[in-house]
Amino acid sequence: MSKKEEGFDIRTENGDSFLGKRLLLATGVIDRLPPFPSLIPCLGSSVYVCPDCDGYEIKDQSALVLGSGNVGANMALTLSYWTKQLSYINHEQRPVDDKLLQRLQEKEIDYYASPIVECLVDGEQFQGVVLQNGVKLTANHGFIAFGANEVKSQLAKQLGVELLENKHIVVDPRTKMSNVKHVWAAGDVVAHSEQVTIALGEGSQAAIWIHKSLLEA
Repeated sequence: MSKKEEGFDIRTENGDSFLGKRLLLATGVIDRLPPFPSLIPCLGSSVYVCPDCDGYEIKDQSALVLGSGNVGANMALTLSYWTKQLSYINHEQRPVDDKLLQRLQEKEIDYYASPIVECLVDGEQFQGVVLQNGVKLTANHGFIAFGANEVKSQLAKQLGVELLENKHIVVDPRTKMSNVKHVWAAGDVVAHSEQVTIALGEGSQAAIWIHKSLLEA
């Protein structure tokens, strides 16, 4: 992708080229998921990635947090607001800070530092996991918290768009335009709370200002 005087030239992997006067980046984020294909149909229905969006789904119910190190521990602690029936499985067995381990114990969250060898599912319904040590844990809900999610801001970087240290795009809070003229961004690639409603609102706001800029051209 390159910026030209009259606009932008975007080229795809298969060689197609697209020209435009304005550019809206809505490339999002890719969550790092564990290597269990059987979990994919469960995403959004019985397995979740966002405690702010879906924590209420496990209210007073049992749930398993499938995660890694401190990231998974923090997810479990966040979810303890909704239920006391929680277990955290540190699949990658990465270190967990002593303070977090103490808080897990205080919240009576069961902690397992053992790899998962099988996820138990029935269609879109999560049912539990089997650990490498033979332990079988059952629950109707799961949360994934592995960290190191990929922010898809590579195109923005090509154009010199300002990025935070975590690679999210910085935009004007009102117009959603980046520091590069005529380049807007919306959705989870932007630095904000990662929720669908916020992403939709930002897209709409960016569209308004893109339209204004075209009228003034």
